[in-house]
Amino acid sequence: HFTTIFQIDTVIDCATRAHSAIDRSPVAGARNALQGLTHVLDAVRDYGHLKSYLLISCQSVYGTAPCTESAPLAPVSWRGAALMSAEAMLHSYVVSYHPPLAIVRLSLGLINDSMEQRIEGVDSGNFSVLLAYALSASK
Repeated sequence: HFTTIFQIDTVIDCATRAHSAIDRSPVAGARNALQGLTHVLDAVRDYGHLKSYLLISCQSVYGTAPCTESAPLAPVSWRGAALMSAEAMLHSYVVSYHPPLAIVRLSLGLINDSMEQRIEGVDSGNFSVLLAYALSASK
């Protein structure tokens, strides 16, 4: 089991990848994304040692509405709808189990195939500050 080998304290879920499975097949992509997230959240809950879980979402959850925190979510794309579902699943886990979860919504210009490489290359001190801010803002 990977948790006996690695001391995992943070999960960064890059659910908002460009050219994802949902672009190729909305039904299969959405089903796989939501089932996959649910399995990961159950594993996080069972693991019990996670300090933070950050879901990287996207402004596409707002659809054509203004991109403000108070705007209702009204996606008009498959990706936006799948992300809204992922955010709802994450919210249900927070309400039910109180894990350290947070969501950030990046602008569409930041979402592309190199997002994971940019995250890996970020200075860990600066990233820790960003993660701490995201988690504190979610409380």
